[in-house]
Amino acid sequence: MHLKPFCLILLIAFPLAIFAQSNYHAGYILKNNGDTVKGYINYRDWQQSPILVDFKVEKTGNQVQQLDAKAIKGFGISGAETYMSYTGPVSMDKTSFPDLPDGFDTTQTVASIFLKRLATGEHLTLFKHRDDIKTRFFIAETAAEPAELRYHVYYNPGKQIITSDVYKGQFLWYINKYAPANGKLIARAQQAAFDDAALEALVNQLNAGQAVAAKRQSGARLFVGIALVNTDTKVNDVHNFTTTTVSTYSSITPKISLGVDLFSNPNVQQFIFRAELSFGYIRPQLPYPVTINTITTNEIYSFNQYTTSLTPQVIFNFYNKDDVKVYLGGGMGLNYSVYSNNKFRLADANANNGTTAVPQPFNLSSLWVNFPVQAGVMFNRKAEISFGFAPYAYYTNNSNYYAGNRYMSLGVKWLFGRQ
Repeated sequence: MHLKPFCLILLIAFPLAIFAQSNYHAGYILKNNGDTVKGYINYRDWQQSPILVDFKVEKTGNQVQQLDAKAIKGFGISGAETYMSYTGPVSMDKTSFPDLPDGFDTTQTVASIFLKRLATGEHLTLFKHRDDIKTRFFIAETAAEPAELRYHVYYNPGKQIITSDVYKGQFLWYINKYAPANGKLIARAQQAAFDDAALEALVNQLNAGQAVAAKRQSGARLFVGIALVNTDTKVNDVHNFTTTTVSTYSSITPKISLGVDLFSNPNVQQFIFRAELSFGYIRPQLPYPVTINTITTNEIYSFNQYTTSLTPQVIFNFYNKDDVKVYLGGGMGLNYSVYSNNKFRLADANANNGTTAVPQPFNLSSLWVNFPVQAGVMFNRKAEISFGFAPYAYYTNNSNYYAGNRYMSLGVKWLFGRQ
């Protein structure tokens, strides 16, 4: 297989596919006059809160409206996420170490932004906003405008890090109003971290257990798989170091695997972190031609290699629809191999092939690393067909000889879990 043209095509097509990609899901927009318009939202794997949202009435239509937080009151993706528009003060101080302000910073700006709803109920609704400055949370009472939950981190004059958890006092005010004298809830608010899970839990309890959380897919899924692997094993001459002879052997063997996929956004599933555990084997028979008494024959180096691999990898679905996803991925294989029948069979003086066995001519390493890449197609979030490739990786630690594998594979995986 000629890999260079293939890789060149991928390098050209990959960025084009990313920018051309759209992922329209059923949803709606809420107009500023209060009307709801059903249609389709271009649902992306937003690592930060969206600034603009693409909307069209017909899924196959060409008329796309780009709307910001001033143009609409909100929007939603059916079964996934809900956003509302907010115009008002927004804090601007950074809160992530080490990029912190010197001194207590209450800088604000007035902005129009989209807030993602995390939970809502009888009394309170919790929202989240994230940009390149920080993550913010907002809270709103029924029919009231959202207010930002205050959290500040800064350096004092001695360069010590000081944390100001104003949001805890804000929650204590709401507890006083909606759940007075609730000691357990007060203690929970005083210990609450400034993150999604802790703040959602507080809002749920303040809503007397009647809060409606944002609908979420599972953040992980399991898979099992099987593949056919074409492995090329390359070894140089194990006994003649004056004239280097390289021998290769190609074998096709099965490989089984299982693992877990973790999603940055389980509703979209565009970026995936995959951890895969697999088992495979090879039994190469590498010939080395020799001439004895004018007769040419082969001496044979052979070994059995049984390999368990743990491969963390990153996958990007550059074509990303609910029913079909096309991806590229890559990672690092951490391999542990066990060997048997490691021997070299020599020809005798009569050129009889493999009559004398020399055990352990190579010292083969148990631990070694390779760098696989893959491309594949996922169907309905339930099955996957993939092609994999890994360049030569070596499992010897000797300057005089080497042994290594490269492979190409074709496999299928079955995907389990909430889809």
